[in-house]
Amino acid sequence: MLIAYIFHLIDGPESGVFKKIMDQSHQWINHGNKVAFFILTQTGLAKSFIDRAAGIPTFVYEYEGIAKRSRRLSQLFASVVDYLPSIVYYRYDLYHPAFRHLSKKIPVFVEINSDDIAEFRMGNRFRRWYNYLTRRYIFLNSKGLILESHQLAKLPHLARFGKPYIAIGNGIDLKRFRQLDAPRNFDPILIFMGSPNQPWHGIDKILWLAHRLKTWRFDLIGPDPADFRGSPRNVFFHGFLNQSQYELLLAQADVAIGPLSLYLIGKKESSPLKVREYLAYGLPTIVGYQDMDFPEGAPFLLQIGNDPDNIINNFSRIEKFVSMWRGKRVPRNDIRCLDVSIKEEKKLAFLNRFMNAQE
Repeated sequence: MLIAYIFHLIDGPESGVFKKIMDQSHQWINHGNKVAFFILTQTGLAKSFIDRAAGIPTFVYEYEGIAKRSRRLSQLFASVVDYLPSIVYYRYDLYHPAFRHLSKKIPVFVEINSDDIAEFRMGNRFRRWYNYLTRRYIFLNSKGLILESHQLAKLPHLARFGKPYIAIGNGIDLKRFRQLDAPRNFDPILIFMGSPNQPWHGIDKILWLAHRLKTWRFDLIGPDPADFRGSPRNVFFHGFLNQSQYELLLAQADVAIGPLSLYLIGKKESSPLKVREYLAYGLPTIVGYQDMDFPEGAPFLLQIGNDPDNIINNFSRIEKFVSMWRGKRVPRNDIRCLDVSIKEEKKLAFLNRFMNAQE
């Protein structure tokens, strides 16, 4: 197959999402397929994407402002049609009228990583209502869905379209990560990685912990300290760091922290990329949701529930978990199920079933 991968990404090629896209694409290529990227992004990022695409044909459409975004997206869709791929793999984004024309020419499969209605509710009113009124045109004109969780498949506003789907949690290329040696810290060090302005990360809950565990150190990578003035002295904000930089901090940490407030965007079950990265490095992790790949739980994953009081209600469990895992790392064999090769093989089988039915 020749797969045209369409995605809108403004965080640049250092983002976890782009790393995921590269991991997926390399697996597709390893299975004898061809891949081309069609990227919508903000002005100034084209060269960095092309440089990082590592030989994958890459077509970048930059924009500034809503009007130019619409024009550039029309050009992107027209270019995909001219490219004549076997299928389009489309990472869900706001609907554009040109999507309909594209879907009539080429089969489109849509990857969905969240409840779009709940997530857009957190943004501005225009985007929220535009998505609500037009989203059906994406689903009605798609051939199938790739869902990040079983929970998404049960949502009435997705299930009603009756599309074939496969539910696969996010994977990671374990070969890209070395298992870090366990530190020997006098007092515990906990670490969090995320992005600014995402309240479902639950940074406020990490600060609550830090206020009560004054001898523990908390390293926060990504969040803007200006959003959390008055934080306790044992919390250290590091801003954006690239992988080689944040790996140094991960090596010092005893335990990592994943998202703690996903209920704000309607998520109960998930498979966050950063949590997969923590585990690939060997860090046991505290999370506030049901993990897609560990439905029965795991010793190295403390799942504390998905509600506003999850940290308060599990304070003693967190202390015990950190105490138990200090000086230890997660065995690589215990997380083999997260490897992208396993997940993408299943996904390709789903896509190939459609292609074979078309012949």
